Amino acid sequence: MKKLILSILFISFLTLSFGQKVKFKKGNIKVDGIEWGLYETITFGSKYSYSTLGEEEYLVMSFEKVNTGEYWDNGKPKFDAYIVVKFLGTDIEKFEMDGTRKSLVRALIKSDVIVDGKFNLENALKFKEKYEESISSKYTRGTTIIINN
Repeated sequence: MKKLILSILFISFLTLSFGQKVKFKKGNIKVDGIEWGLYETITFGSKYSYSTLGEEEYLVMSFEKVNTGEYWDNGKPKFDAYIVVKFLGTDIEKFEMDGTRKSLVRALIKSDVIVDGKFNLENALKFKEKYEESISSKYTRGTTIIINN
């Protein structure tokens, strides 16, 4: 019984200390109930821009999907989804990473891309190095040429 109680307390501690509750509502990004930033929907469901609370727009992210070349049992193709991130007003090239809007915010916080309400270019460079993945290239296929004699 003592082990069960200690296990529950340990799991609760981990959840509270590492799990940040991120919400997107009416243009605001809230983390653990506190306003953290702003967002704007560019294309509903697929493209968003993020700004600091001081309305400094610093990032555009979009959802992308690529056909994996595999199929479900019902014959429909399988897709892999990922996000493309572009830091605005920088020389940092856009890049792909795995995740969602919420996991992106958590990663931005963890990497200190926003420090004291301001965009931090040095930390954004480190962010790209840490999280960049070449997801779409895993599924890029060469051109098939069929020769009929």
